[in-house]
Amino acid sequence: MAKYNNRFIAIDHETGGLPGVGSNKNKLATIDVALTEVALVTINNESLEIISKHSWLVKPYDDNLIYDKGAEKASGINKGMCEEDGIDIKEVYENVVEIFEKNKLGKHKPILVMQNKSFDTPFIENLFKIFGDDVYKYIERIEDTLHWARYKWIEKPKFNLGSIAEYCGIDLVQAHRALPDTLVTAEIWISFMKNLRGENVKSEIKEEVKFRENFKF
Repeated sequence: MAKYNNRFIAIDHETGGLPGVGSNKNKLATIDVALTEVALVTINNESLEIISKHSWLVKPYDDNLIYDKGAEKASGINKGMCEEDGIDIKEVYENVVEIFEKNKLGKHKPILVMQNKSFDTPFIENLFKIFGDDVYKYIERIEDTLHWARYKWIEKPKFNLGSIAEYCGIDLVQAHRALPDTLVTAEIWISFMKNLRGENVKSEIKEEVKFRENFKF
């Protein structure tokens, strides 16, 4: 019996701003622009069920970190919250490594799932770089729900997380905090995987087969 060998881990970050944009044009993710929150949601690769979820606020870890007001307004996270409720960035890094290692199945490393990986990837890459490590030692690759959605709904005008969730029939609650966004990303990925495996389209296939059986030239 065939096995699905790679666990899926959805991940999202909340941050102190947008690196490479405007006044942050020459600023780097995590290193210059603050990493404020990290969330991970693990999906069983065979049953396509969520099996664990974790999130942490990150204590300020450098005196020169950027915390933009725009980012604070979007996520509801400010520097004071991170100081009061956050944990040390090294502990965040160690927690992430532990989850990646725990979800390695034999020689098969987990696959990370993000919504808009062009934004999130530098934050996780630089989190590891700060500690002289490489995230790609622990993961197989990164998949992007944004890219998958564009293939699936070529006629749609918008592909933000809320829009893709709506297309999938998934409710998005408390958008822009890391854990709710990661849970929605995980549910979107589960929906894509079920469609890919034929679990959401069996009735459609059955009707198509029935039509073709009765159609005569």
